[in-house]
Amino acid sequence: MERARRRLPGTFPRCLALAAAVTCALPLQAGAMLRPTCDIAERFSVDPRAEKDAQGRYVWFASGPWAWDRGTTMLASDGAAAGTFIWNSGSHFTGALKLRLRLVDSADGAKARARLIFAQDAARGAHRWLEVVSGNPGRVTLGQTGTIGASGPGVIQSWRTPVAAGAWLDVALRIAGDKTVTASLGGRNLFTAAVAPLIAGKVGFASVAGKVEFEEFSFTADPDSEPCVECHAGTFSVPRGADVYPQGQDVYAWWDGRRWDATAGPRGDPAQQQGGHGDPAGEAALSCAGASSCHDMRLPRPEDHRNGTREGRGHRSVNSFHLRENAIVAEPANTWDAQLAADTFCAQQCHYALVLGRTHRHGDYPVTGAVQLGQTGTRMYGELLPIPVDSDATTRALATTPDYAPCFSCHDPHGTGSPDGDTPSNKMLRMEWKNDLCRVCHI
Repeated sequence: MERARRRLPGTFPRCLALAAAVTCALPLQAGAMLRPTCDIAERFSVDPRAEKDAQGRYVWFASGPWAWDRGTTMLASDGAAAGTFIWNSGSHFTGALKLRLRLVDSADGAKARARLIFAQDAARGAHRWLEVVSGNPGRVTLGQTGTIGASGPGVIQSWRTPVAAGAWLDVALRIAGDKTVTASLGGRNLFTAAVAPLIAGKVGFASVAGKVEFEEFSFTADPDSEPCVECHAGTFSVPRGADVYPQGQDVYAWWDGRRWDATAGPRGDPAQQQGGHGDPAGEAALSCAGASSCHDMRLPRPEDHRNGTREGRGHRSVNSFHLRENAIVAEPANTWDAQLAADTFCAQQCHYALVLGRTHRHGDYPVTGAVQLGQTGTRMYGELLPIPVDSDATTRALATTPDYAPCFSCHDPHGTGSPDGDTPSNKMLRMEWKNDLCRVCHI
């Protein structure tokens, strides 16, 4: 398993990244409009008991005896008593929770037990849990503590299966909108059970008995209450000890079109887009990371996100904007390959080209789909333009001429407030297109 950062706090989101990103949307059959989501991954690269957010609040509520090992970045209960960690920020009920752990049975043969916790009511203590007990067979049990709505405490479903003590285990719980949860162990689905009512609540994990070692905890969260917003909603910089993290690009302002409605009145045509990919003309909205997204915050390396710098021009990397792998050219053979890789990602994911093999309709030089600056009356040096170009997204596109303009040069997939003139959609253009945007490149 990939180890976490060691210099920075262990909790980090894999959510919307910086200004330039390729465009993408869920397929039509994906269903109703979805909220953007954020994947939180805690790999314990610092002691989570001391970790605080940007406003000085503790990230975790911890109870019971715990030990954190700086060398292995591992969190462990001491086996003497139960212990719990609850993520303090926000309430969550969609997506998946994952826990990587190792159960250590005691010398007298007593079995170790650990739990994933979800739907926790902080005021009353009621919550649901998925418990894992070592043994051959061991046991994976879905249950509830306290009363939630009309649902009382007790076991919801139990499953007998081999659970190895002393081995690393990957436990996961996927929570669906149809009021069901699916439990899995080691990537294998064990059972799906109904849970009603399906409510929002805090998430976390616990050592119930014996010694349990934890290496990673992750979950899908609502970014409106998560660290993504701290950096990417245009509000404030994020203090971390003696360091001050620069504010990330504001990607929420125009994301779902609500700001258009609030500031400019109702859009001309509700079926058209007047926001980012959280408002794609009546189709399903994107998530920030994962299969239905444009970003992967683990790329190019997990420690390259929330690292104290604004990525892109002035601080580039192989994948400056944490785009999904296919959006970045692997082994460029031509100067235009980086641009075509980004545009092809957009086309193949969602924006299918009308003409087979054509990846961008604004250029054909020196090959089909390429948009080389310096041609057809355009300015030559993309590095001097106030819009992102291919070399801002990846160092595999050399920061020397010729430069190329991917789709995100003119469009911001997170949405913009640019005037739309007499059209019902501004198509996420970075500037008013008839004059301002065209003049950026065209002499």
